[in-house]
Amino acid sequence: MCHLFYVLESEERTIDLKDIRSSANVTQQFMCDLLGISLSYYRKMEKGERAVTSEMEEKIRHSFFKKRESSTVFVGTNDYTNIRFQTLNVREVVSKILGLNVENFQLNEYNRYQYPFYISYGHINVYYHDKDIKSGVLIEMSGQACREME
Repeated sequence: MCHLFYVLESEERTIDLKDIRSSANVTQQFMCDLLGISLSYYRKMEKGERAVTSEMEEKIRHSFFKKRESSTVFVGTNDYTNIRFQTLNVREVVSKILGLNVENFQLNEYNRYQYPFYISYGHINVYYHDKDIKSGVLIEMSGQACREME
């Protein structure tokens, strides 16, 4: 699996071989094959003991980075989010993660997902336990709730 990194045309940055390799989830041997060098030479470059030539830097940029036009805009939306935190402190999760005040949430009388407590604010649902830290606090947001958070 190879990931592409998008870089603005005006953005200049130094090559961090280990960061690029780790982010792309490729091996040192893969990088050696890409650059046409030995494994020992690559390891020295990754440690900073050898310089990355401009030719190698160009190969890396061409393989892992894709320039985008400044007029290109990427928009991503999330249609559903479900996040669980292993804590009993629902107030802290609501305030620090959602940036909302727990007093604005409505306590609901029925339970879901085997959580004894369920509060909601608009389409944002928060389920929580007061004793079971493994179940902790569950934030559930539908697509509409995700739009509300935007």
